[in-house]
Amino acid sequence: MPKIIIDPTSRILYASFYIEGLYQVFGKKNVTFSTKYFSDLKRDKEAFAFEHYFAFVLINTDKKVTKYIIDFCDPTDINSTAYDWCDYYAKINLDLEHDFNSQEKIISIPPSFGIKIWNHPETIYHCISNLIKCKSGLIIPVKRFLRDYREQLKRPKLDAYQTTKFPKNSSEKTPYVYLIASLWQDKDSMSRTNLLRKNFIELCKSNNCNFEGGFFTSKDAAIPQGFEDFLFYKSYSTKEYVAKTILSKMVFNTPSVHKCHGWKLGEFLAMGKPILSTPISNKLPEELIHGKHIHIATSEEELKAAVELLLSNNDYCDHLSENVKTYYESFASPIAVIKNIVKAAIQ
Repeated sequence: MPKIIIDPTSRILYASFYIEGLYQVFGKKNVTFSTKYFSDLKRDKEAFAFEHYFAFVLINTDKKVTKYIIDFCDPTDINSTAYDWCDYYAKINLDLEHDFNSQEKIISIPPSFGIKIWNHPETIYHCISNLIKCKSGLIIPVKRFLRDYREQLKRPKLDAYQTTKFPKNSSEKTPYVYLIASLWQDKDSMSRTNLLRKNFIELCKSNNCNFEGGFFTSKDAAIPQGFEDFLFYKSYSTKEYVAKTILSKMVFNTPSVHKCHGWKLGEFLAMGKPILSTPISNKLPEELIHGKHIHIATSEEELKAAVELLLSNNDYCDHLSENVKTYYESFASPIAVIKNIVKAAIQ
């Protein structure tokens, strides 16, 4: 069985999805952390490189070493330092027009999200062990490094996203829809992402929907005009968020900061939810097809019609849900993503 060695400086919260995939493909005992193979990966050349990619190597049974990068950065840029170092460069947010012929190492992967992969003793062990292994190579502050491990503990396990529950409104006349989002303050989100989510909420409420959620913000934040009635100030726990999203009749996806595939899309795929989405901005390894895996609305009129359709048509919701579950298992689950990334090395 091949061995996997992970760079101990990795951002565990963001890498957890892929570590789970490595465990599933290669077995937990064959996945370890060491700095041995990463001394020539000069992360400190770029101020934010540490945050945006996950490095590991695969040592095959013939001792051949293959280097991998998984880039979960929001922008579509390719990290040149990481690209030069690796043999394969997997990235979530690739521009739809990306020229793969000019960068043959590139592998398109779907969005991921943070999950719990270790219990308390395992988390403490890996945190202390990796901190020691990093030595002077730790690029982010120690407090932030420790916080990543703590936040991993607070995340749901992967199977929490796949609990089979009927929407709590399945036998009721008033559908239940749940959506929470941050009220982003950057200019692009103010003019696009926030407005699209607000429109969705308004449409749900105008269709006599039992809506819960809105925009989370702090009381001292700048509030755009028209958003005053859509805010909440006490955050939901991750456990509450997952449970309520599973019970929601449908979910709403729109590209977020840098028009990226956010964690929400990855979570919605894992839950097998009927997804109403604005157009997908970045590449996916396999297309989410309108009317099969997802319902895409390209205008305000289409969004209005889509909300009405999904709130009233249970058969269509079931159709989307079943197909998106198949998509997730085939292309977007941790094991599917890792198998796609390493397939050339283990054939």
